[in-house]
Amino acid sequence: MDIFDFIVGKTLGPLGRIHAGGYYGNPDAVLMREGGCKPNGTGALACIAGASGKLDNAGGMVGYDYGFWKVKDKEGNEYNKWVFAADYASGKNFIGGGGFGMYHYFNKDISLLTGPVWFNDHVINGQWKWTVQLDINF
Repeated sequence: MDIFDFIVGKTLGPLGRIHAGGYYGNPDAVLMREGGCKPNGTGALACIAGASGKLDNAGGMVGYDYGFWKVKDKEGNEYNKWVFAADYASGKNFIGGGGFGMYHYFNKDISLLTGPVWFNDHVINGQWKWTVQLDINF
């Protein structure tokens, strides 16, 4: 989808961090359109009932996270054992939607996130899902 995004963030001291920005996706990518289809498309690009195919490839994003239960690893690196996170992206396209959840950090480089997510375009993604994500930093 060749998405370009720009995000700025601000630490709010003991209240966490907030992030905001925007994105612009490739206007030729079918998933940057409502319903994941092209108007008057054929085959896999044809729109199903309820899908307009209207281009919606730019939008805004906002996010928040708050870490707590600070710990140190054996090297003395400090990190939060638990982090609450939430985000939202506008747009009726493949990436538009939001969610929130809780991260558990096993160490500073490995975490597990779980929580509900929802989508702005129900034709592509359905109503909502539950996510479980394992993150490993190299």
